[in-house]
Amino acid sequence: MTVYLSNRDGNGKTNEEGHYRLLSKVLTGKVVASADLQVTQNSPLGLSVLVNSGDWRLETSGGSYAYMGWNDAQASVAITSPDPSNPRITVIVLYVDKAAATSATPPNNPGVAKFMAVNGAASATPVVPSNAAIQSAVGSNNPYMILATVRVNAATTQITNSNITDMREQVKLNSSVLSPATIVSAIGPLLYPVGSIYTNATSATNPATLMGFGTWSQFGQGRVLVSVDSGDSDFSLGAIGGEKAHTITIGELPAHRHRINPLFMPAGTGSLTLNDRNGDSIMLTDNAVNGVNGEFFGGAKYTENTGNGEAANNLQPFVAVYMWRRTA
Repeated sequence: MTVYLSNRDGNGKTNEEGHYRLLSKVLTGKVVASADLQVTQNSPLGLSVLVNSGDWRLETSGGSYAYMGWNDAQASVAITSPDPSNPRITVIVLYVDKAAATSATPPNNPGVAKFMAVNGAASATPVVPSNAAIQSAVGSNNPYMILATVRVNAATTQITNSNITDMREQVKLNSSVLSPATIVSAIGPLLYPVGSIYTNATSATNPATLMGFGTWSQFGQGRVLVSVDSGDSDFSLGAIGGEKAHTITIGELPAHRHRINPLFMPAGTGSLTLNDRNGDSIMLTDNAVNGVNGEFFGGAKYTENTGNGEAANNLQPFVAVYMWRRTA
């Protein structure tokens, strides 16, 4: 067994594996930013494409580490002449030419990483060149990555963006180093401190299971939330109030009255027959009226009762969700 150290002052030497190994275990992917090494049509249009500037990460063939580098300007990559009868698929690759000479000056090994267009076979139904074909084109010991595929139509004279398919993968943290669950457990307690309310419109699962932290209890079943008002005791912290349905009392009605016009029978009418709601008749004569010039008949009159005294729906428009409060 041997324990290795990447860098140490003095005469110790760190090779490329030792230099890149740790970052290779932390990161995955190919390019850093979304536009890095993006392949697009050239201007003016023709049989070439442009590779954008940017930073990249290239796995070695063994996968134990990855090269890292950058290009500081756009690069033009030529596409060889098309087949006159059938289309083909060409891949644009970045590779490290391990046979290229390196030197201390200038630094950062310019010219060792290279771009290449590797052609597939022309066919009525063209396919991407095989890994073996690409490896043969870039050199058997040289690691590579595919940036884009390009459909080169038969007898075409130009490549446009519609012919190009992006194959890049943006660099991200390795899931074994920082998994989604690890991120949630690290950041979640900051977003949901004790006392916070969590809601979910579909899942009834306890947030401790979903997010991996905290102690939670279901909260406020059948109730909506309202902000604390320090000036109103009805809305002090933790206060519970309101009702789903309410029956109005007499005291809650606004003051009001109903007007009823009393019966008036002018003098000299002789008699008047009235029917009550039961269909019974009563006959009135002048003698039943006080006063010779006609008087109001009868005493106080009232409208009939209506309504059943049922409780009224007292709910605001709402949508029900699962709600939990973090208690610890």
